[in-house]
Amino acid sequence: MEKAVYIHGLDGSGNGSSAKNIKKILDGIYNVVANTYDHLDPVNAFEQIKKDTEDADIIIASSLGAFYASCLFTDTVKLLINPCWNPCEAIPEIAYKDQKERMEKGNCIEEWENLMKSRNTFDSEVRGSSFAVFSDNDELFSFVDEYASDFLTHFNDTDNMARIHGTHEAAKDMESLGEAFNCFWTYLKRVTNGRAKIMESSHLNESRFLNMWFNSDEKNEELIQNNLEEIWEIIDKSYAYLTDNVRGKGGPGGLKSPLELYEDCAKSNALVKCYKSGGKIQAVAIYNLNRGGRKLSLIGCDCDWNEDAGKFVPTPLGKVAIKTIMKEDIDMVGRNFWGEVSDNAENSYYFGTKAASINPEIVKALMPEKHFHPASKHKPVITLRNKKTGEITGYEENRFNKDYYDRELFKDSGYHTKVAITNPENVDKVKDFEKETFGKKRKTSK
Repeated sequence: MEKAVYIHGLDGSGNGSSAKNIKKILDGIYNVVANTYDHLDPVNAFEQIKKDTEDADIIIASSLGAFYASCLFTDTVKLLINPCWNPCEAIPEIAYKDQKERMEKGNCIEEWENLMKSRNTFDSEVRGSSFAVFSDNDELFSFVDEYASDFLTHFNDTDNMARIHGTHEAAKDMESLGEAFNCFWTYLKRVTNGRAKIMESSHLNESRFLNMWFNSDEKNEELIQNNLEEIWEIIDKSYAYLTDNVRGKGGPGGLKSPLELYEDCAKSNALVKCYKSGGKIQAVAIYNLNRGGRKLSLIGCDCDWNEDAGKFVPTPLGKVAIKTIMKEDIDMVGRNFWGEVSDNAENSYYFGTKAASINPEIVKALMPEKHFHPASKHKPVITLRNKKTGEITGYEENRFNKDYYDRELFKDSGYHTKVAITNPENVDKVKDFEKETFGKKRKTSK
């Protein structure tokens, strides 16, 4: 198994929550080494980091640890999370009194300045091996402009940096960390400049997604059968709220067993996309390929029962996985993706992606046998809240509002308010899906 090294920030350790989260994400793919370094002893800390990373296949580092990682003269790929790009400027502002005393005794400023000067000699290959993510709510510092000035590279029109949602200690939050890794994998996949170590690491993106096409070939059928129970478990738990959290009482879309799910998928020539991490499937999306483009039918993630809430709630890895699938669907224009969403899924697509809504008349044309009503409720304004505290931070006009409608999900289920979404560039193309699927204009349901 390949080796990954994690380098913590100031006051961190190799046994902290950030290191544990990184090990969860990379479990089964990399052997993660996370040691503890004394960052206020720059000479010895940097020597120990060089020794630990000399045979590493990938390096992940946070804050002041990311500064040391950026100073390594190596083309080993590095994920730098909120890097303290200039510690001489930032650390004195946030250090405690005893830390400032140690900094003076250890000549930290002088040693950090020397390391910063060494980065000026790095060529584009070494600089391009670093990929930095910067949180949008970093409460300590942000060196976006400095990093862009010193280290920004363009491989295949792809920048080696990105913005993510989160605070300074993004690695302690699984959602922020998952977003950081997702940006990192995308960068590695796109950089095909013949650089061996980057290309070796790019297998991560593919290994995490598992696609199963129904009515395809023996290989797909074997894959489906081997994973069907696990897929059903995730979908069943995710839709338990539709049946008062009593599993098996109706199930998702009226389906009650793995066999019924299999038969429904076969009927719709479905594609089942799974996202794997930690040695198991963490999220599942099922697409109907008979309705023009790639129509999302069911989506769910790994859940655990929460006694206090009285319902199944997504696990941290499950949240990361399902948002990764959602974001990829919206970002990949050529896949002709569209889907109907409501409630939690609607919020996730709204806030987590750049999804645009589809005119209900087009949706009716794509599903002429379904029963529709005008929307019984609208959401003209979206309330913005602080992710951590839930405090209201503002309001904005809801970009989905004009396209809500009510639809009967399955017989005798009643009508539910939905909105259909797709990539902004696909809004007009959805009309072409309808033409390709049904040919000439067909009468739609009322």
